[in-house]
Amino acid sequence: MVRLIKSNRGGSKLVDDLNYLYRLNGKCGEKTYWACDISECRARIHSIMEGNEPIVVKTVGYHHHASQPFKPKSLETKQAIKSLALNSQASSRDIIAQASSNLDDSTLAFLPSAATLSRRIRDWRQKENRAPPIPMGRSGYSIPNEFRTLSNGEEFLLFDSGMEDPNRLLIFGTQDGLKDLETNGNWACDGTFRSSPNIYYQMFTLHVIINNTSIPRIFALLPGKSQNHYEMLFIQLRNLNPRLRPISLMIDFEKAIMNAFTEVFPTSNITGCLFHLAKNIYRHIVDLGMRELYLTNGDFNTKMKSLTALAFLPIEDVISGFYELTNDDTFPQEIVAYFETYYIGGVRGQGEQLRRLQPPFPIKLWNVNQRTIDKMARTNNSVEGFHNAIQSSITCAHPNLWKVIEFLKKEETLAKKKYIDAFRGDITRKTSYNKIDERLHRLVLSYNPSQKI
Repeated sequence: MVRLIKSNRGGSKLVDDLNYLYRLNGKCGEKTYWACDISECRARIHSIMEGNEPIVVKTVGYHHHASQPFKPKSLETKQAIKSLALNSQASSRDIIAQASSNLDDSTLAFLPSAATLSRRIRDWRQKENRAPPIPMGRSGYSIPNEFRTLSNGEEFLLFDSGMEDPNRLLIFGTQDGLKDLETNGNWACDGTFRSSPNIYYQMFTLHVIINNTSIPRIFALLPGKSQNHYEMLFIQLRNLNPRLRPISLMIDFEKAIMNAFTEVFPTSNITGCLFHLAKNIYRHIVDLGMRELYLTNGDFNTKMKSLTALAFLPIEDVISGFYELTNDDTFPQEIVAYFETYYIGGVRGQGEQLRRLQPPFPIKLWNVNQRTIDKMARTNNSVEGFHNAIQSSITCAHPNLWKVIEFLKKEETLAKKKYIDAFRGDITRKTSYNKIDERLHRLVLSYNPSQKI
C-alpha cells in the first residue's frame, strides 16, 4: 500500500508501505515515475492512479539505506499545521501543539523549530488572505472590497464615516440584520474592549432578544465610549432603516448609552441588566472595604442581596420596600446613601418644599417586576457570553482590523442560523435556568404587599 503526501512546495511525494519516501521523477501517459528521495539511491516505483489512490505497477532497484519513517511523518505534520493555520483562528502556539501532540521524538527532531513554524504560519496566512497593510490609525486607509462584502457578494459594511475621519465609525451587518431589528423590538447591547482592533476603542454589538436568546445583528467599531459616539451609531442605524422602532434596549447601566439611545429613540424604554445592578452593588461593597464581611457574614450577605431583590417589587412599592429594608441600625449607612443616591433618589427640602431627586438610574430602569411576570429576559448575560466567546475564538488581545472583520463575517453567518433556530423555538435553555425563572415567576405573582422582603 502506497500513499501520496504533499511536499513542502505543494507538490506530491509518494510513501511506500515501508515508509520510504519518493519524489516525482516524471510522467508518461497514465504512468507516473517516482525516484527515492535520497538522490544516490537507485530505487524506483512506477504507479498509475485508480480514482484518488496510487497503485504500484512496477518496482525497480533496491534501497541501499534504511527507511526514515520520521521524514514522511514530518511532511504530513507540516501540512496539518498549514491546514490549521488557514482554516482556523487558533494561535500559532496552539496549532503547533495540536499538530505535534502525538509525534515521536525522531519526528519532532526533524521538524523545524517552533519559531520557524510560527513564521511560516504567519506567512501562509498573509499569503492566503492577501490582506492589505495593517492600518496604524483610524484614518487614511481604504477598506478593500473583500472586507466590505460577505463571501456571497452581499454588502457587509453598512456604514463608514470616511477615511479622513479621525473618529471613524464602522458599522457591519446585513439588510436582513436591519430587518430583524425592525421586526423584533426588544434589543440588548454591550461592548468589548479586548477583542477590538488596536486602533479602535471598542467593538459594540446590538442584539435582538427572541425567547430569552440574544442574537447579534449589528457589529460596530467605535473610537470611544462618549455619548456622541453612541449617538452617531444610533443615528446611522436609524438612517439605514428609518422604520426602526425599538420597544426596549437592555444595557449595563452605562449613562452615555442611556442618554444617546433616548435622544435618538425617545419613545423607547431602557432596561438595566439585573446582573449588572447586583455587580454595581458588590463593587461598591468592595470599594468600602467590606468584601470579607460580605463573603463571611451570612446576615450581611443577605441584606446586600436584598437590595438587588428590590427590583422584583412592583415599581410603586420599591421606595417603601427600600426604607423598610434599610431601617436597621446594622445596615451600613454608606451603602444606604449610595443606593438611595443612584437608584432611588435622595430627598431634599422640608414641608411643602420636600421633593425626591431624580437618580441617575431611575427605578423604572432597573425594575424587573413586569419583565418577570411576562417571562422576559432580566439580564444581558447572553450578550456578555457572546463577547466572551469572541475573545476565546480570536485568541489574542486587540487583533488587527482585517482579522476582526474576517471574524465578524463568520459570526454573521452563525448569527443568521441562530436567528432562524430561535425564531422556530429550536434553541433550548438549561433546565436549571427554566426552573429558576418559573420559581421567580411564581414568587412575583404571589407577591403580598404586607411582606415586601
